[in-house]
Amino acid sequence: MERLFPDSGHPYGSSPSPYFSLRDVKLYPAAGHPEGVGAKPWFSVVGDKVYRASGHSDGAGEAPWLTIKGGKLLPDVGNQDGAGSQPWYSIR
Repeated sequence: MERLFPDSGHPYGSSPSPYFSLRDVKLYPAAGHPEGVGAKPWFSVVGDKVYRASGHSDGAGEAPWLTIKGGKLLPDVGNQDGAGSQPWYSIR
């Protein structure tokens, strides 16, 4: 199972604990997430784009929240902070 760890560009900084786990092209909050492990997916992965899912605190979104590039996830146009070049997450 792949997990997402906060990276240098994340608003809370990097962390050794995973924030999300990938299951069935959905991202679920993991043990390191500030709200703890979650049963509802916060994000859906479609190709190299990541969209907010119904379990996200802001609800589902139509614009991509993150883009996957080389094992990193970067903020995209649907992100609260807009698109950016600093990775929010690393896939491990």
